[in-house]
Amino acid sequence: MNYAITDFIHEVKNRVNIQEIAEYYGYTPNRQHKICCPFHSEKTPSLQIDEKKNMFYCFGCQTGGDSIKFIEKLYDLTPYQAAQKINQDMSLGLKAPTSQNAPAPKPKERPLTEHEKKLIIDKWAFQQHDILLDYFRLLKEYSQELPKDN
Repeated sequence: MNYAITDFIHEVKNRVNIQEIAEYYGYTPNRQHKICCPFHSEKTPSLQIDEKKNMFYCFGCQTGGDSIKFIEKLYDLTPYQAAQKINQDMSLGLKAPTSQNAPAPKPKERPLTEHEKKLIIDKWAFQQHDILLDYFRLLKEYSQELPKDN
């Protein structure tokens, strides 16, 4: 790996910690600093986030590492691509070194977890609820404006 790329990855690791990464990508740790592991199916949190060491470890699937490794596994990326994704998504403003300053390849999309699917459905349901409430209010206003003799 290129020395400049290694420096870039190291700088990204130093700018954000694993807790910020987990929260940014939708995984909020509980009081024990645990989340449900996104790398295997489970109902109780087994992935421990150690903010002081800037590391994570899952007691269920024995996966662990730093913030770069978390994004690598989450999106099936190389370390360099994971660092680029973090840099871009979290607006770190670091200039990523490339061999020819070409854009990085697009990361592969990973399948959504059950938790992410539920969040998407809940968001959609709330939007539909708001739309129906607005429609109901308009109908109520319109019915009050109609002449009473009809």
